[in-house]
Amino acid sequence: FWQQHFEDNGGSTMDFICRDATGISGSESERRIAFTKPTLDIKARVLQATPSGSAPDEVQQALRFANLLERCLELSPEKRITPIAALRHPFFAQL
Repeated sequence: FWQQHFEDNGGSTMDFICRDATGISGSESERRIAFTKPTLDIKARVLQATPSGSAPDEVQQALRFANLLERCLELSPEKRITPIAALRHPFFAQL
């Protein structure tokens, strides 16, 4: 999946490769959409947004949320969390 749809340009950019059938002939066209890789991972961003001095249980819930979000946004469908597994994730168990 990854190799079919993404190309790492090295450094901080990547291309998403979009392939579509065009017009009546149905020939395939390819568009490349460049985007910048994030400098922080999801866990770091969530922790950065958690107010300093938060209670330990709030920090743990933020970490559970980051884990759930990472699993939902997994690029590979085979590795991505299923909807049922997501509903059973510890993040929801603690609500």
